[in-house]
Amino acid sequence: MTTLRLDQDYVTNVLIPGYAAVAFQTECGGILSKITSFHIAGGDSTYSFGIFQFNVGSNPDAKDFLADPSVGFTPDELSKLSGTTD
Repeated sequence: MTTLRLDQDYVTNVLIPGYAAVAFQTECGGILSKITSFHIAGGDSTYSFGIFQFNVGSNPDAKDFLADPSVGFTPDELSKLSGTTD
């Protein structure tokens, strides 16, 4: 079996920017404000944010990120963002 090795310039200048563009279009529909605000998809979803729409209620890493002192969300704010909608 041969290991695929990609040129670092290709990875840095083509592959990663291309992946980011596809992710942005797929997850956010190309709407920049969606990565800097919180949204609810509906159903059992809780608030999500970022280019990959990290779900605050079901993703402990997302909640930990927001709780970090450098980001500054309070426990009450995190609780509200973690609640589901009906």
